Amino acid sequence: PYKADTLSKEHPDVSRVTRINKFLKDHHWQQRGPVRVMYKNNPVYSGRVYTRFQNMPKEMRAHMRIDGKETVELDYKSNHLMMLIAMLEQPLPDDPYLAIARISKCSRDQIKSFITASLGADSEVKAFNSLKRKRFNKELFNKIKVATTSLYEGLPLFKGVGVMLQSLEGQIALDIMDAGANLGIVVLPVHDSYITTVDNEDWLWDQMFNQWSNNVTDGAKTRVEK
Repeated sequence: PYKADTLSKEHPDVSRVTRINKFLKDHHWQQRGPVRVMYKNNPVYSGRVYTRFQNMPKEMRAHMRIDGKETVELDYKSNHLMMLIAMLEQPLPDDPYLAIARISKCSRDQIKSFITASLGADSEVKAFNSLKRKRFNKELFNKIKVATTSLYEGLPLFKGVGVMLQSLEGQIALDIMDAGANLGIVVLPVHDSYITTVDNEDWLWDQMFNQWSNNVTDGAKTRVEK
């Protein structure tokens, strides 16, 4: 029933983005631009953080400089699925896609495609239809579905939770960037990964673990990779 289509200046998303952009305007990187939060329909849905350089190919991002300094990129591993597993209070695996792949005897890429479609779609039919272009047939689809639900009981497949997870991802991004701005550290988001200068790598590792735990499940330690 939430109908608001504008946010007040006091809204935490607005205040954090304002502080972050005020800090970033004095720093430089390739394809520099302001940070924005983009919503789908209204502020309850989606809320991912965007900035211009995110369109750069991954290979080019590896050579980015912030204020002339070398950078490092750290990535949340299988972030949406790990969030849901933590919310179900189940142990976090090293790689949830591989865990499903072992049971189903399918490839990791197939598992990732299935999970992405099944968390984003609000019905099983829509999820299956979106996977047809990736050469999924009903047998493959059902095999992965059975393996996933047997391993992670209670996982909310086919309920359209993807937009909620994007919103949560956006909140984590704003918290990390805001914490950096408070300390004079530039952090640039690429959805579920973050770029900073190599001298601030250790700080970013700690922030990614701490802010994830604060926003998802207290005490849960997700997986981050370089």
